Amino acid sequence: MSPTATTPEPSDVASPGGTDQRYLLTTQPIIVGHGLEQCVAFASSGAPDVWWWPPVGGTCPADAAPIRVDGARVTPLPRTDQRLVVYDLPDAPQVTLLVDAERSLRVGFGADAQVVAVTRLDALADSN
Repeated sequence: MSPTATTPEPSDVASPGGTDQRYLLTTQPIIVGHGLEQCVAFASSGAPDVWWWPPVGGTCPADAAPIRVDGARVTPLPRTDQRLVVYDLPDAPQVTLLVDAERSLRVGFGADAQVVAVTRLDALADSN
């Protein structure tokens, strides 16, 4: 039960023009549905690039090999410092994340939604 995904190629982790872009990643696993835990990273530029990997020992190691999510949508919300990140999982609910000012990530919109901190990273680990 993992999202439709591909392994990132070197071109997947570089922004247009060949310069590395920065990434935001969860500092702890998020529960994305039916008890499934994932670590998540996405381009801080707002590009629709989202990666996931399984947690290790209850943490999200920055040196893990990420898997790129196909079809992820990243939408900046007008007049806010927030972005909506949405992607689909097979046999599980759609994942909806709200990123607030590149400091925290909220899983869904309910009153009991999980909120975790995000951190910046200059590059993602190579999964090849």
